[in-house]
Amino acid sequence: MKKISLVMAVLLLIASCVFTLAACDKAAKTPEIPEGYQAYSNDALSFAYPEGWSANSGSVVTLMDPNGNGNNITVVYEAKTDLYDDMTVESFNSMMKPTYEAMGMTVSNVAIEKRTTNGLDVVQLSYDAKVAGQSLSQTAFITTIGDSTYSITVTEMTPDAELVANVFNTLYALK
Repeated sequence: MKKISLVMAVLLLIASCVFTLAACDKAAKTPEIPEGYQAYSNDALSFAYPEGWSANSGSVVTLMDPNGNGNNITVVYEAKTDLYDDMTVESFNSMMKPTYEAMGMTVSNVAIEKRTTNGLDVVQLSYDAKVAGQSLSQTAFITTIGDSTYSITVTEMTPDAELVANVFNTLYALK
């Protein structure tokens, strides 16, 4: 009976170690800020954005490229919602696309992907759009932290191959 108890104790210890290592692998890591970028942080999250961009504060934060090319990043939050958790291209097209079109925006190439970065689960929503004759691409990283759902939206009117990747790769939760 003592051998069975000892074997069970060893098995529980091994299982505990495996689960602990798996949890550590998914734990948030503080990412390195790429050269030419700086950190944006609020009470809940942080990510990198290009050095020299201007920033406003308030309930909607906008980080703007000073070169006037229209590229920007907005950070907004709302009460915790699961609206985006099961979103598909079809549900976006039926629920949200009509609203965009009512505002005069033509939306195409919609893609939705669930991803993880630095231990943070993110819904990535991206699309191309045309507004008032201007073409743009938007990529939103939507995540829930605590009691709030955050959307970090990168708008590119002038393509920037590194911008979306650097925001995603450096995005992490502070709490």
